[in-house]
Amino acid sequence: MPIVHHPFTIDLGPVPITGFGIAVLLAFMIAQIISQQELLRRGYQKEGEAIPDLILACVVGTLVGGKLYYAPIVTQGLVHPVGPGGVSCSGVDSSGR
Repeated sequence: MPIVHHPFTIDLGPVPITGFGIAVLLAFMIAQIISQQELLRRGYQKEGEAIPDLILACVVGTLVGGKLYYAPIVTQGLVHPVGPGGVSCSGVDSSGR
């Protein structure tokens, strides 16, 4: 039975906002709030104040890393990320090929 995929997308002019993008944004926001509050609660004032910079570096790294993966691999057809049996990892997909 084929899997029918209907992605969630909001089009705001030339910029599409996807459900995955919203989930990643929420993950970074929740990570910042929880880690900063926990560090401050435990008395690590200096470290708690550095969390926004750390989260910003993580967001930039995620965006750059995602583009570095997507551009050469997917657009040039070097590796097809999804094989006939599922998501491919290290050249072996879930069907064992």
